[in-house]
Amino acid sequence: MAGAIASFVKTPGLSPIKTRLAKDVGKQRAEEIYLDMVQTTENVLSNLDDSLDVYWAVGEEAGLVKPIWKRFKSIYTGEGGLGGRLHNIYSTLLEKYDYVILIGSDSPDITPDHINCAAEIAKEGRFVFGPTFDGGFYLFAGNKKIPKDFWTSVEYSRNDTMQKLSDKIEKLGDVLAIEALSDVDTVEDLVTIDI
Repeated sequence: MAGAIASFVKTPGLSPIKTRLAKDVGKQRAEEIYLDMVQTTENVLSNLDDSLDVYWAVGEEAGLVKPIWKRFKSIYTGEGGLGGRLHNIYSTLLEKYDYVILIGSDSPDITPDHINCAAEIAKEGRFVFGPTFDGGFYLFAGNKKIPKDFWTSVEYSRNDTMQKLSDKIEKLGDVLAIEALSDVDTVEDLVTIDI
């Protein structure tokens, strides 16, 4: 089965980066931390099985041509909120691939094993989340279409985001969760990771 993985990224200089973190550490330091996490994500994606096509899901159309995103194929997320962007990338890639994995770029503890595990679950026809400790998710994978309103009717960056989205997606099939990891949104999150 052919699969794709897309890592959601923003381009420094074109979009605000890690705004909650930047309030405490400053814009420049937040961008440095973010770029370190992107590099970690790139290293993980470079060590995946060749059966997965790797994409950067870039948050700005102008960012598609930036050298920072040249290592892998780049695809524009489209406009709108996070739910709409997740839907755009998931549904676009699902037209070309048997299954799709979406990840963030701010969970530096993610490993190829997490991604390979999610791929195996998605190949079986089930949905899978990689939960974060703050109630969100660092990974989502599946191989079935999901209505746009499932994605867009959920509030993101809340302590119940993953649960609310999972409740909706359960109407379409089995939903499993893999190991929970930290993601970096605030200065408090920095103590849980090693970058």
